[in-house]
Formats: sequence, structure tokens, C-alpha cells
Amino acid sequence: NNPTDDSTAGILSIFSNLTPLNYLLFLTCSLILFLGYLILPMGIRAQYCGAGRRRYRRQGAIRKRVQQHHRQQQQQQKQERGIPFGEMRRLMEVYGSTKCLRKRQSANGKIGPENAKKDSVKRKFYRWFPDLEERFAKDVKTGMYVPKVGHELEMQYREEMRKKDGEVLTKKRAKCRKQRLGGGGGGGISAA
Repeated sequence: NNPTDDSTAGILSIFSNLTPLNYLLFLTCSLILFLGYLILPMGIRAQYCGAGRRRYRRQGAIRKRVQQHHRQQQQQQKQERGIPFGEMRRLMEVYGSTKCLRKRQSANGKIGPENAKKDSVKRKFYRWFPDLEERFAKDVKTGMYVPKVGHELEMQYREEMRKKDGEVLTKKRAKCRKQRLGGGGGGGISAA
């Protein structure tokens, strides 16, 4: 007896016990695995060799250009929000912030928006007027933004918001001061 004959007979006995549907399923799975084994390395080789390498480089370059184009569009959209810089400064001077103002000095010791950089003023404007489209409307004749509820009511609203924020800030500062100086009740000094 030859051992190869026994192994061949064992394999053939497995196939003889399969129903036609199971046999077809076995052949299909085998074919898929075999083709996958052949095709996958070709795709991997294509990335690193010859024309395939050039194609992948070209696709990468195109992808980079598309990403760069999207970044440029986003920057343009940020720049073109439609509110002129002078109008931003006017609204900030007339209506002020909804938060209580904190006095901060710049490096040269001067205070005020006239010494701030343009981008800094824009960021501050959008912090001060996050709901600009809801609370203000653009006057078509003058091109200026005016409050929808009227000047006096907008001024009152902002004054109330600053007052509420000031109270919150005062409580926050007192709490931090209390924690820093005494830990909350013992006075910080104990008798020995």
C-alpha cells in the first residue's frame, strides 16, 4: 500500500459524500479564495512598482490639491462673512458686549480696540455678537446693522446681560479667593 493512495482516497471519499449543492458551494469558495490570493498581491504590487506607482502618486497629488482647494475656500468664506470691519467696530462701540468687561492691557500698556490687531477685533466681535443675524438686521439704504427690537431695547438687553455676568463673575472670584486663602471655613490659622 502506497500512503499517497490512502490520502487521495480520503480526499475523494470527502467529495463523494457531498451533495451537489454543497459541492458547488465548496468550488465557489475555493475559486474565490484562489482569485483573492492572485489579485490581492497584484494590487499591492501596483502601489509600489512602475505605472501603478505613478498612478498612486498622481492620485495622491490630486487629493492634496483638492484638500488645499477646500482649505482656501474655507478661508475665503471666513473672510467674506459680509460685515465690513468698520461696521464691526461701530457695533462694538455703540452696543458693547453681553459679558461684563474685563480690563486687560496689551504689551505696550495701552487699552482699547484701536490698538488691537484686525483679526483680534474680528474674533472679539463674533464673541460679542454670536446671534447677530437673530438680533440685528442690515439696513439696505445705509448698509448699517440696526437692532430688530430697536436701539433702546437692545441697549437695555445688553446692560442686563452685563449685570448678570458681573454677578456670576463676582461669585466665581469670591469662591476662588475663599478656596485659595482658607480652604473654606477654618480661617487658615490654627492655635498650637
